Amino acid sequence: MILKKSYIRDRINSLVINFIFKFCKFENNGKILVKSMDGIGDILVRSRVAEKIIEKYGKENVYFLMKDHYKNLGEFLEYNVIGIPRKSEKSFFKRLKMMYEINKKYSPKKFLNIEFGNDSIVANIVAEDKIGVRDNSQMAQCYNGYYTESFLFRDINEKILDKIKDIGINILDNNLKLDDILPDLRDKFPIDNKDIVIAVGSTARNRVCSPLKMKEYIEEIFKIYPEEKIILVGNGNLQKEYAKKIIELLPNKKIIDFVDKTNLMEAFELVTKSKLFVGFESGLYNLCFVTRKKGIGLFRDTSVPFAHEVPWLKNIGPSEKIDISIKDEDYPDERINSISVESFKKALEELK
Repeated sequence: MILKKSYIRDRINSLVINFIFKFCKFENNGKILVKSMDGIGDILVRSRVAEKIIEKYGKENVYFLMKDHYKNLGEFLEYNVIGIPRKSEKSFFKRLKMMYEINKKYSPKKFLNIEFGNDSIVANIVAEDKIGVRDNSQMAQCYNGYYTESFLFRDINEKILDKIKDIGINILDNNLKLDDILPDLRDKFPIDNKDIVIAVGSTARNRVCSPLKMKEYIEEIFKIYPEEKIILVGNGNLQKEYAKKIIELLPNKKIIDFVDKTNLMEAFELVTKSKLFVGFESGLYNLCFVTRKKGIGLFRDTSVPFAHEVPWLKNIGPSEKIDISIKDEDYPDERINSISVESFKKALEELK
């Protein structure tokens, strides 16, 4: 019901705003508007395609639409960023004001959607060309008609980089190869080789193993890296409790709790300066991918599209036999809790 209400709200808002815009004059000034708002990891892994767009149209002409809380990351990557305020899409008047200002100030010639889906934003951008992936989900299907050119992925189960390559080929009209869009942001971040960083959370709780299991992994880390400190990073009350539990389970160990004590860019620096990263599917895992930082990704299923298959990352998943020895009401997912200590130890040794 919530999804249905939000769909009806967005649909009505976009239709009414379009009607109002019929009485407005927006002059085309040749700007290119790029939608890249999904999340931290999505911005990072799309960075090479973003650079390709800038190379083609010129930095002064390309502007990126990003949610306000990711704006600092976009600016750090030296993009021209247009921030989308929180809740601006829910309020009709805030949305009308935002979309009017975007169209009036930037008057884009092209709107390029480099995300994996479509939404109501495309409806209220006034541009000669609107290009992006066609989204056939129930909530977004109606917005496909606002594209002047759209395309489908060759395989919905293909890896993330293959999907980004498809986007690059279609929006740039260029026969790109996978290497052409492989992101490399090592020159953007300070690099070092000290400490072990563990990200203790993810976007969903069922992607995170029990602290009882993490304790076992950390004990293996200390066996191989006895001189290194372990730094716990994350944000929010849930992850603060997770870190607290880890420290209780492993007293007198060199473990530093940085959960909720860093901003995004400070957490990034801890990761890029580390000797090794350990974590679940998250923006920090994707940071390792784009900076060639050694890391171990813990996954419920290593075949998922967002598990990067590169030499500097080891993705480990559950054993064939589900481990039912871990009982944790807060983190009950049996698959993520069934990643064996042996497979974790093997990954550590291979990355050393």
